[in-house]
Amino acid sequence: QEQIFQMPLTGAPVDQQLTIEKTEEVLARLHEIYTKPGGEQKSLSPTAIRHYLDCTLRFYFRYLLRLPERRPVKTELDAADFGNVVHYALDRIYSGTVNQVLSQAQLQEMRASELVEDSVKSAFQEFYRRSTPALLEGKDVLHELIVQKLLYKVLSNDFSEAPFTVVATEEKVTHSIEVQPGLKLNLEGTLDRVHQKDGTIGIIDYKTGRADVVRTWEPQFPLKAHDYLARHFEQPRYKSGFQGFFYAYLWHQIYPDKPVRIGVYPLKKVNDGIQWLNHGAPLPVDAISMFEDRLKEVLQSIFDPEISFEQTEDNDRCRFCAYKEICQR
Repeated sequence: QEQIFQMPLTGAPVDQQLTIEKTEEVLARLHEIYTKPGGEQKSLSPTAIRHYLDCTLRFYFRYLLRLPERRPVKTELDAADFGNVVHYALDRIYSGTVNQVLSQAQLQEMRASELVEDSVKSAFQEFYRRSTPALLEGKDVLHELIVQKLLYKVLSNDFSEAPFTVVATEEKVTHSIEVQPGLKLNLEGTLDRVHQKDGTIGIIDYKTGRADVVRTWEPQFPLKAHDYLARHFEQPRYKSGFQGFFYAYLWHQIYPDKPVRIGVYPLKKVNDGIQWLNHGAPLPVDAISMFEDRLKEVLQSIFDPEISFEQTEDNDRCRFCAYKEICQR
């Protein structure tokens, strides 16, 4: 049982900007987490950096203070569990095909087998119904059928893309970046799926939530590179694209001679298929370099003692923030 006690306050609305200055204590905490040898030495993920871009104060609450997000008691499958179930099931489906050339005939066999049903059942058991025996009833049945139908559609879409070779699934990649002399940070990301088609590597990022991409009619590099890249850093709605650029950057550090395409797979609109960045063209080396320069500027600002952690001025970014009650937004 959870009880929440609140006391309504009367008076003038709060209009003061909430600011956390980077005192010696705050800076020490930052370095303890991310840079200090023998400390926690955490890596920065694209999600963490995206939180900083959207609201530096949110980054402070979540990654320095580590304030837990209030989550309601779950009585049915929520968005987080749904995402975990889908990712786990897709990984289970494709991990057995790594380094194999998947033909249309093989994908048809996968659809006709019990692979999808078994993968979904295992995913639900792993992330949702951990108790045994797992008794399916009510909305659970509907949720499982929805996920099965979704994955069958993914296989159908891949049927039209075949043949291709699955290189890796749920691949964790890491890289250290020297932001400035004396400041070296670790970066990490998990690639949902990497496949190769016609000699070109494609990194696919599954998205079960909202996933908007910048629509283009032609490749954006080099003529429209600055504006295209800036939109991914500055506009929260294109966070999926930012994450894609981040993955491309990590990939390039490990495999500099293998050009890569980045695809966002918005499963809420599964019929639209994979949405490719840069109009489907591989990201050139210049694009990776531009992203690295911009990324370094962001990382420098995180550790800059003159730049405080502050509330965003865009209230729309607060709508689904776990800490908006603290900020009285």
